[in-house]
Amino acid sequence: MIVTAAENVLPGFNEPTIDAQRVFRSVLEAMAHPGRILTVPADRVTAPAGLSPAAAAVGLTLLDNETMVWTDLPAASPALAWLRFHCGCPFSADPGQAAFGLIAAPDAGLDLDRFFPGTDEAPEAAATLFVEVDTLQAGKGLRLSGPGIDGLQTLQVRGLPEDFWPVRQRICRSHPLGLDILLVCGDLLAGLPRTTIVNG
Repeated sequence: MIVTAAENVLPGFNEPTIDAQRVFRSVLEAMAHPGRILTVPADRVTAPAGLSPAAAAVGLTLLDNETMVWTDLPAASPALAWLRFHCGCPFSADPGQAAFGLIAAPDAGLDLDRFFPGTDEAPEAAATLFVEVDTLQAGKGLRLSGPGIDGLQTLQVRGLPEDFWPVRQRICRSHPLGLDILLVCGDLLAGLPRTTIVNG
């Protein structure tokens, strides 16, 4: 039974160590330069149904058997089975207990308040979310400022609930508490550290 299930799971990275290092460098660059859109080197992984190539690559890179994850993927999703097989990560039914949140359908009712923003003693314990969006483009739209941005960075994002930005602003106002967010779309990635100020 287990062997059959494993045989039906799509492969992960072609070269796990090298490919994960490449994706990790993209994640670091995205967080160091908020709002800058990067192309994730996701051509080395076959994403399962339910995950974009960027989300799949980031998942393989950041998740492991010591990282508790919350996701809105359905229990019977091939993507969930794929993550369990390749990452070995445990999943929590409670977003507040998760170190990572993988949100595949944010417009279906994403509630940022349910995730852990860290504490004054341990702000690094805050959750990191990677969120699938419909479009991710440079140009007129959101105006980003803060550390890592020279002046102003603009970003167009579609596919998030209407209250996403005001709720994020409120949560991240209590710096150093907050949520670090990676927006993914196709093979594209943009970082939103908790220190980034976003204006519509």
